[in-house]
Amino acid sequence: MPRSYSARGTSPVRALSNGTSTASTAPLTFSLTGLYVSEQFLSGDEANVSKPLNAYGVMNGRVSYQYGPLTLFLQGNNITDAEYEVWGVVAFGGTRFLMPAPGASFLAGAVLEFSGYYE
Repeated sequence: MPRSYSARGTSPVRALSNGTSTASTAPLTFSLTGLYVSEQFLSGDEANVSKPLNAYGVMNGRVSYQYGPLTLFLQGNNITDAEYEVWGVVAFGGTRFLMPAPGASFLAGAVLEFSGYYE
């Protein structure tokens, strides 16, 4: 039997986000964020009869060190390497095409702040 809440389209019923970070004057800062998204239906399935995308949870983190105007950081996205799809479509004939999310990724970088440069 089709689900009766087709008015929401491809939007999930629930999307929850939470985060925490250190708030000190120390040069070292840590942050951790989490995101939960409930199941959602595919585009092109207005009757909501196709299997929806599974719910998923993702964790991201960041650590940074500041020395004067220079900030060095290491950032991790999807650090638990969760496998999930962020979007999908039902094509003619009922074929499902799903867009997988990227796996774990890490980024290191530096930020140099020019305070007062534009004043």
